[in-house]
Amino acid sequence: MKALLLICLALLLLGCGGLSRSADPVAVYQYGDEDKSCEVLQGDLQRSLSRLEVLRQRRTTKIAANAMLTGTGVLLFPPLLLGLDLSDVDLTNIKAEHKRYNALAQFARNKKCGFDIEPLPPLKTKKAKPIMAVSEQH
Repeated sequence: MKALLLICLALLLLGCGGLSRSADPVAVYQYGDEDKSCEVLQGDLQRSLSRLEVLRQRRTTKIAANAMLTGTGVLLFPPLLLGLDLSDVDLTNIKAEHKRYNALAQFARNKKCGFDIEPLPPLKTKKAKPIMAVSEQH
């Protein structure tokens, strides 16, 4: 009976873990971007970098929490595995913010604002490799 109560409690607490979040990516181009002054563009670029740092930290924290939940769930209490956040919400938001920063940087370069701004390098994301190569044989 106690085990059933613990399982129900774990399901209740972890039932919403990661599943209810949805991506809210920033729009790459926004109304009025091309009309912004250099000072406003510089501020927007700084805010974009700050948001990118927060999103990257959130993703790192999520990965660490998933690793901890996986280890604990496999070894001690399997219902903890229900709390894993397997979504790509953070990665989607990071990609959008990355594109936004580069778009703002391009506007600043086109305006010849005078501050040294370079686009961010392409994101390095790992693509899933197929488990088994499939080949057609006749």
